[in-house]
Amino acid sequence: MLSDYKWHNLREIAKIMKVKYEKVVEVAKLFEKVGIVQYDKKRDNIRINEEWNFLVEEKRNSTR
Repeated sequence: MLSDYKWHNLREIAKIMKVKYEKVVEVAKLFEKVGIVQYDKKRDNIRINEEWNFLVEEKRNSTR
């Protein structure tokens, strides 16, 4: 989902992944702390930082 480098809403992510919204927020905060994502708390959105693209590129390539 984050592989397009666009902003994604945490509530939508929680709904798609079928996990509690609060857990998604916890993960978003952790990932922001270690620099994996940018987290816009006001808009409740995240996006992956480009330097971490290898995380999503590997997955994308393995599904082809």
